[in-house]
Amino acid sequence: MNAWEGRSITEQSIADEARCCRCSKPEEWWLLFAEAIHLMDKEEEKDLRVVHVATPTSCRAHSPLESTQTTTVGMEKVMKLASQRAVVVFSLSSCCMCHAVKSLFHDLGVDAAVRELDEDPRGREMEKALAKLVGRSPPVPVVFIGGKLVGSTDRIMSLHLGGKLVPLLRDAGALWV
Repeated sequence: MNAWEGRSITEQSIADEARCCRCSKPEEWWLLFAEAIHLMDKEEEKDLRVVHVATPTSCRAHSPLESTQTTTVGMEKVMKLASQRAVVVFSLSSCCMCHAVKSLFHDLGVDAAVRELDEDPRGREMEKALAKLVGRSPPVPVVFIGGKLVGSTDRIMSLHLGGKLVPLLRDAGALWV
């Protein structure tokens, strides 16, 4: 059971507690809570109860757009960059999980190509494409090894702890030892 279940809610109470995971700005309740509430008449608003809360992810400015054209342009850029080096990390400069992945590759002696999406003029387009590709927002970090999508922090750490990351990096030509 999560913190919202069974509570009476109003637009203001959600706006007070709901914040974007990227910028911490308060977000409008109708953007964060798809499938979250029983919609009732205004007279019954006091009886509005949360039944299931979808995990809040990000504010309007940081959520992926549905624009196919934007996603296509971003996807083309992502795939082009991912195929240019043995290891490519799509990252945000302020993301602690991105830093952990970049540090791991550095400690292993891998010269990964790092694309900081928040410093790239086409970063938003690529971020939207990556969100669609990995199925979550924010999508970073996203790692490609040998031109193939490997995944995010959890997948990289799992491979590393399982002893499978170094052989994968060797096969891709990212390690010589």
